[in-house]
Amino acid sequence: MITQLSKVLFSASVITLLAQVLGLLRQSLVVGFFGFSRGLDVYQTAYAIGAVTVFSLNVITESILTSIFSKIREDHGEPILRQSMGWYLVVTLFVAIGAAAIFLVLFPLVSLLYGAGFSDGDAELLRSLSVDFLPLVVLGIPYFAVSAAVKCLWKFGWAFSAEIVLMLGSIGFIYFEHDRVGLIAVGYAFGYLIATLFLLSGLSAGGLGFSRNAQFKFRPLLKRATQHYGALQYASLTSVVERIWLSYVPHGGISGLGVSQQLIMGLSGVLSFRDAYLVPLAERGNREKRLRGLILMMAILSSVVVAFLLPLAEDVIKVLFQYGKVTETDVGMVSNIFSIGLIGMLASAMANPLWRFLQMEGNHRIFMVFYTFTLSSTFVLGWLLVRYLGYGVYGVASIALLNSAVGCLFAFIAIRGTCNLFRLRWFFMLVGVFVLLGAIGMASRYLSGLFFVPGFFRSLGAASVYVPVVVTLGVLLKKRYWHLVA
Repeated sequence: MITQLSKVLFSASVITLLAQVLGLLRQSLVVGFFGFSRGLDVYQTAYAIGAVTVFSLNVITESILTSIFSKIREDHGEPILRQSMGWYLVVTLFVAIGAAAIFLVLFPLVSLLYGAGFSDGDAELLRSLSVDFLPLVVLGIPYFAVSAAVKCLWKFGWAFSAEIVLMLGSIGFIYFEHDRVGLIAVGYAFGYLIATLFLLSGLSAGGLGFSRNAQFKFRPLLKRATQHYGALQYASLTSVVERIWLSYVPHGGISGLGVSQQLIMGLSGVLSFRDAYLVPLAERGNREKRLRGLILMMAILSSVVVAFLLPLAEDVIKVLFQYGKVTETDVGMVSNIFSIGLIGMLASAMANPLWRFLQMEGNHRIFMVFYTFTLSSTFVLGWLLVRYLGYGVYGVASIALLNSAVGCLFAFIAIRGTCNLFRLRWFFMLVGVFVLLGAIGMASRYLSGLFFVPGFFRSLGAASVYVPVVVTLGVLLKKRYWHLVA
């Protein structure tokens, strides 16, 4: 199983790398068309309202169905699993319709809080975007449900390829239709639509039925979904507080933070292999060792990425976004936010698999404790850093960094009841690795700066130094340490 997991993670890293390149292209198109404008600020706020009300159901659907499908396959075999999937997928359609109703009811109410610092014109634009987001709400849940089904059949090639289909569809739509910011959400929905159809074609190839012998249990599904959604809604109070403070930052700050967060999420998606580890970890045999190796791998990979990008943050943002309506001042702002986010990614790269594992295990208590902490810290520090000291969007980014670090600590504490993962010598080893990689990253940037101006060529020059050195270092250390992550 470990060998199989390694193959899955390797294929995931290759395919999702292409998906992330397309994601960067999509972001560049959006920023180039709209700039870091107040209109894009309002769009980001509308997206945040969707995230706090219904978008969490996407992840919940995938996590719960992955756990259920994996258990059916283990206990009854693939034929019974295929006969059961149809019922679950039909249920997700009704969940999507219900989510749309919830969204339409809650959007005007939540917009009053999220737009507390907006002008009347901005608030009106925010309310009007609810209609544009409706297709995205309806199509997201079925996509993640079908994706979970495909992954549980170990058809990871289909699942990862669907990400590319999704990106290409949304990019094509946004390229041709960008007269107003609401069409960004419609473009995302179009990508979900064609990606879902693509996955269904792969899923139906082996048969998909509605047999009476199917292992379909609605009440446990509803109970788990309700528990997860309730816990995440409590967690969303932190986002509500954060968005209230964000409504007071200067124009462009919200969209700058949003773009930076999307970059970090894209990098995290590559490092997490698009959550391909969920299916192997849902299966009981020898998973403590798999989880331990996964966490160490995440820590090392995130250190490699952060140590390279942190010194080159401004160069990266300049290459990706300094087009169209984007100014040099915008680049400086976003690069600073991006740097703060990169540091937080070191913690979140390790914490995210642990949180997903705890979610599958049904450990809700630790979630509530952590959410209470983030709510309190965001409220107090938001008032201090944003409203009182006037740090604006940098204050909000710093709060997110603190919450990521504490979240990693909470996750490690919670997992001790299930798996014994922590080793003090590993902690010092990882610190040493990051310091060494950081020194290599800084040296690469310095050497490249002797020959190239800031931007694409300095980044390329730094990569030509950094990558061979790190690969050589990895080859030299592989024999001694590979058994820890294999």
